[in-house]
Amino acid sequence: MKITLIAALIVFLALGCGDDANTNVANNSGNATPAPSSSDAKATRDKANAIAKKAWSYLEANYNKSTGNPLDDTWGPNCNVAFSGMILHGALRCGLIKPDDQRVRDTVDAMVKQQQPTGQWTLGGSNAVYTTSIAYLTLAWLRDNGGAAYREQLSGRLDKAREYLTNSQVGAPKSPLADVKKETDSTYGGWAYSKEELADPKNAGKPKANLSTTSFAIEAASAFGLKPDDPLWQRALTYLERNHNSAEVSKGLVIRTAEGKEVVDPPAGDPNAGGARYSPDTSKANEIDMGDGKVMLRSYGSMTYALLSCYMAAGLKRTDPRVELAYKWITHNFSVSRVPGYVNTENLQTADQQGLYYQYMQMGRALSLYGSDMFKDSNNIEVYWKKDLVAQLERSQKPEGYWKNDKQDRWYENLPMICTGYVLSALADVMK
Repeated sequence: MKITLIAALIVFLALGCGDDANTNVANNSGNATPAPSSSDAKATRDKANAIAKKAWSYLEANYNKSTGNPLDDTWGPNCNVAFSGMILHGALRCGLIKPDDQRVRDTVDAMVKQQQPTGQWTLGGSNAVYTTSIAYLTLAWLRDNGGAAYREQLSGRLDKAREYLTNSQVGAPKSPLADVKKETDSTYGGWAYSKEELADPKNAGKPKANLSTTSFAIEAASAFGLKPDDPLWQRALTYLERNHNSAEVSKGLVIRTAEGKEVVDPPAGDPNAGGARYSPDTSKANEIDMGDGKVMLRSYGSMTYALLSCYMAAGLKRTDPRVELAYKWITHNFSVSRVPGYVNTENLQTADQQGLYYQYMQMGRALSLYGSDMFKDSNNIEVYWKKDLVAQLERSQKPEGYWKNDKQDRWYENLPMICTGYVLSALADVMK
């Protein structure tokens, strides 16, 4: 049951000097970047707040409705931790519910009881890194913002979760794959669905790490309070570079697919150059046969957003060439109506709708962490991404207040609770 879920942590830059004035703000490299007018920024925030409140009406009406099937759960003390954590974290960050609300207290108490002795939470016995990362972010927010009672209740629990996630990194000293070497294994520094799956012989041959899971773990790790030179970040950067689909980023080794084909990185100027893939040897957007037993993996939107957010969380600056490459791919392929990189075919005419709502969440986090509200696309047209995203979410919101992917059910995006959780996280980033 490979469910992809997430929550986010972001910075909002919408400064103006006059009601309709456009202005420039300085980024962390000292260069001026465009910003929306104060009136445009306010209108976007107000619209985001309005659709978040409409979503909250739906979520309140569906509080704690469990059927016993985790995929049919809503959120609340009797529901699965992943859904509950994602919804609660987004709602708290959007200001839709207060820490002292009894529903928050009851949900947190239930989450605490479900934590395993070794520190993790799971979704039906699997996906522990995903679920623990979501739970960590939710409970850490309450520890830091909810008052003394939450600090006392949660600090020890969070320490155990942190230990679990740290020891789940491939190549970490206490990982089941501690003997994996940076020089010989492309999964070094990443995270798999759970630490236990790494050690299970039945999973032999499966990727030991992927960028989606890794992005969840790195988001949680960004709340650990680690120093920039912590070994966790150094290992993670090695893995991130090997997911970066660019000949300009050194991989340090030859990477092969599960079928033994050599992976060729796209050169500068190729449409895939600068983007990201699912794992060093796999792309969910498929591959291009280059002949002679070689393939090029397609870059696609959601993983490139994940890569950018991970680079920023790991402490890279905007001027770092790796950040510049990923950001350029994003701005030149920007869309709020599809997942760029997927190629529609006669047999799958909605390929570019796969994981669309997951991409919204990754988009919000990555671009907010990058810290610029506006950019120029490949046609040199200025894009105010928050405005475009909010407008798309307003169009696609159902009358009842939820979202779901009507065109593609891959990765469970036909489930309203998953898609609504993704959107709530994105809206929190927009309104921050």
